[in-house]
Amino acid sequence: MNAVNTPKKILCIVADYREISPLIEQLDFTQINEHLYSYRCTDYHLDLYIVHVWGSTAVLNALQSYCQAYTDYDLWINPGFVGACSPEIPLGQCYTIEKIANLTTDTPPVLSEDPPYIFDALPDSLPKSSLVTSPVLYHYGFHKTFKLLDMEGYAIASQAAEHHIPCSFLKITSDYTVPGDCPFSRLEEVSQKLTQTLVELLPELMERAIPPKLLLPCP
Repeated sequence: MNAVNTPKKILCIVADYREISPLIEQLDFTQINEHLYSYRCTDYHLDLYIVHVWGSTAVLNALQSYCQAYTDYDLWINPGFVGACSPEIPLGQCYTIEKIANLTTDTPPVLSEDPPYIFDALPDSLPKSSLVTSPVLYHYGFHKTFKLLDMEGYAIASQAAEHHIPCSFLKITSDYTVPGDCPFSRLEEVSQKLTQTLVELLPELMERAIPPKLLLPCP
């Protein structure tokens, strides 16, 4: 929807205000309403939509209530915290996401039969990882195959794919998926790093992001 030489319009979709609050403090955002913040510069227009609730249902309801999300933006970005599913994954590390799969409502959740989404043309400046989206808070311990875990990514990817919207995921490991660990015990450190990385990476994301693709099984 972007005309040549006009600033790109970006929508950042964030579940929890605390994950990205340093960005609001760093840039000159205007608060539009409880959920929406807006920033304008010569290179891009950045709107920040704060859902204020975790989970796929909440983010889907938020997108449906903000119908401009599907028509007014050149790019969606989902920055946020993720759990690390292995002790070999360091905390405080930012990743771009190359694949997102969905988990079931079982206890504990396992991989669902929903086909995963894949992302091509990712920036080269950050490590890449796969992500699984859980319907519940996941503190069932480490996992042999899961790497990173969130609660909204698959839902956002599904909407971006359905509406052919370029989309990128920028995640930072905030905690381990073990009982007792908490994503906000390292809040200041990880939210500051996530904000810094997002601001630095924006030019690459604007240039390279494309809509997600379903990874369908071979016939």
